[in-house]
Amino acid sequence: MFQRQYEDDAEIVADGQVLARGYARLELVLRDDNPEWSGTFRITEPEAPPPLAGRHQIRLRDGAAGEAQLEPTEDIQGHEAGRAGSFFAVTSRGPCPF
Repeated sequence: MFQRQYEDDAEIVADGQVLARGYARLELVLRDDNPEWSGTFRITEPEAPPPLAGRHQIRLRDGAAGEAQLEPTEDIQGHEAGRAGSFFAVTSRGPCPF
């Protein structure tokens, strides 16, 4: 088993357009040559981005990108993610950008 972590600025991109900027905390686990990576993405801007749930490109600070599934999480008060300051769960079973 092999592991690697990434923590830094990232962007969510669709059709070449940046939908949101934020901070990603991701972990890669490689088992039997099968990459799986997951973690969180925290929106920092814009204040009210377009809906981010679903499959999108996540582009890291160095320009490397990978496709991942984003799922909104709930804050401590039970409100779903979607505005600046909120988090999305990130998962992927494909090529890892870090």
